[in-house]
Amino acid sequence: MRVLVCMLAFVAVTLMSSTAFAGAGAVVFACVKYTNEPSEKTTFNFQAGGSGDYCMRETGRNNFVEVERKGISCVSVGYVEADDRLFSGCSTGESNWSLSYFSDDMTKTGSTSSDWSLKFGLNTMKLEGQVPNTHVCPSAADCDSDEVTWPFGKTGPLYIQFDMD
Repeated sequence: MRVLVCMLAFVAVTLMSSTAFAGAGAVVFACVKYTNEPSEKTTFNFQAGGSGDYCMRETGRNNFVEVERKGISCVSVGYVEADDRLFSGCSTGESNWSLSYFSDDMTKTGSTSSDWSLKFGLNTMKLEGQVPNTHVCPSAADCDSDEVTWPFGKTGPLYIQFDMD
């Protein structure tokens, strides 16, 4: 009986620390928006995650996008997920993740941080401390929001859009 109880406890702990009980997560795209035609082709470098991040299980990856025309240009920065596992020490608080960018010539730079949470079966990502004219959208279409909510078990995608002009 004691062995059975120990085995059940081990299985319960393993399941609660697995991805089945993970926090809010989504595939994230970093986007640059030009309303007017840019004067020249520009490469934007995105850094996914940073030293101020906390309680994040997955932080994505760095990437870049080349912009030649007006409109919205996006690139995937990978999968990002809050760490809400029961024994991670993060299960009751919000998780924070950052995304920054810079142009190759360093004339355009900026960043945002975002709070990620899972409450009542809904994932939420809210931008905090972002440069002006930064938005998060549920699609690559233009939007004007600083918060997105999506159902638990889904992985977005989410689009963080930095407006350049």
